[in-house]
Amino acid sequence: MGLWTVGSETLVLATNMNYAEVTVSLVDLSVSVNGSGTAGITQVFDSGANMSSDGKGFTFESVGSGAFVVTT
Repeated sequence: MGLWTVGSETLVLATNMNYAEVTVSLVDLSVSVNGSGTAGITQVFDSGANMSSDGKGFTFESVGSGAFVVTT
């Protein structure tokens, strides 16, 4: 997992090679979130990854990659 932050935007690049679905929260990544625990998330690459159903992180399939821009 790689994170790059400029101003209020963070680029998150991540790959899961665990052979098990996994969800990673923005808090786990130390990405700032607003009072509701969410942030603006735009997915820019999808190969087995999605924004989590609660909007507070990312879900990766058993072997998945994704790129997201998080705006706080």
